[in-house]
Amino acid sequence: MNIQLMNVAVDIIEQRLAPLANVLTRNNHITAMRDSFALAMPFVIVGSLLVPILFPPVSIDGASRFGQVYLLLRPILLPTFQLTIGLVALIVAFGASASLAKQYRLPERLCGLTGCLAFLLFIGFRETAVSNVYLGGMGIFTALISSTYSIEIIRFFYKKAGAFACLMKCR
Repeated sequence: MNIQLMNVAVDIIEQRLAPLANVLTRNNHITAMRDSFALAMPFVIVGSLLVPILFPPVSIDGASRFGQVYLLLRPILLPTFQLTIGLVALIVAFGASASLAKQYRLPERLCGLTGCLAFLLFIGFRETAVSNVYLGGMGIFTALISSTYSIEIIRFFYKKAGAFACLMKCR
């Protein structure tokens, strides 16, 4: 009985969900999201490896030899953690913009930087710690929306510029 139920479930998944999954994987925006997370993954891994070192689950006694070494290493390793995990949304914004630009045959680096700037403008980036919160994991959704929107605007103007150039040649 369990095998028959499993076969029915597999058949339903193959007939109903597989075509939907195929359609979604061909979507430009979903592909851009996938590529941006793939770009950010090495930074997330490096930052995650530093978490148990920088934030140990036990209290550190500063009087012991291990505690003294820990207190010396922590200020050295903390900026690495902050620049990897703390800037994930900015990396995702660049990756999504560059990937979407590549699919639309637009300049990748220029569009990637434009997506980053759009994200920074969208979150209201300032030199205060409050706005920097959105550069990390809390700003990933905002990064995806702002970078996608900026590339769609660039694509719109590239299309209009091409149509305008064609009209000028036809006269």
